[in-house]
Amino acid sequence: MKTKMFTGLLAMLPAAVLANSLIVHKSPTCGCCVKWIESFSKSITIQEENHHDMNAIKAEHGVPQQAASCHTAVDEHGFVYEGHVPPKMIEDYGNGARSHNGKGLVVPGMPIGSVGMDYDDRFQPYVVYELLENGSGRVYAEIDSKETQAKYRYDQ
Repeated sequence: MKTKMFTGLLAMLPAAVLANSLIVHKSPTCGCCVKWIESFSKSITIQEENHHDMNAIKAEHGVPQQAASCHTAVDEHGFVYEGHVPPKMIEDYGNGARSHNGKGLVVPGMPIGSVGMDYDDRFQPYVVYELLENGSGRVYAEIDSKETQAKYRYDQ
């Protein structure tokens, strides 16, 4: 009986320990980064680190220039999240919803209406790309409406 209970608890453990902390590298003057951070579930611990040279941070974490945005986040497993990636998508990715050679997710630029870039009722559809270990990328998700995006937010 005790063995079955212990085995059952072990089976539940990975889901409880994955994707629960992020280090967010950002400019000290970026307001949308703060809004993006505030949109996360309280179950995710976030450490903010301000930098004046974000290009060096992006290069260090393998973010291609064409995929750059304003902030770069890294979880406790080394997965990289560039830009306004929806929070629940980050949690899902860290918990295994990724390619076997995936290294992170990116939302290039700063699409209006993306998480942290809320502006009235405006919304600009955007694509979330998965960064792969070989330096290439693939379309991970297409966020074509506020309704689609709401599935990946905690603050709405």
